Amino acid sequence: MNESISSVGVHINETLDNPQIAILGTALRELDGVVSVRFHSDDKHLVFVSYLANQISSQEILDLVVSHPFGIYADFLPPNEIHAQLNV
Repeated sequence: MNESISSVGVHINETLDNPQIAILGTALRELDGVVSVRFHSDDKHLVFVSYLANQISSQEILDLVVSHPFGIYADFLPPNEIHAQLNV
């Protein structure tokens, strides 16, 4: 079985407080196929998710974020922005 790990960056428009971040992080981690979830330490609008591409899609991850009860608006980060943020 080929288990390819992919990563996606999501920009959340709203400012979430720490309890909301914890709840959203837990919800993302509970998705089958999600390997890790990391919120940017300095910019709580950015979350990076690593996942098994053969088990879940990046769109399913984004769908969970925007369907969360906090009324979140979010979109994918462009790949070059993901790399720039991860190398900070």
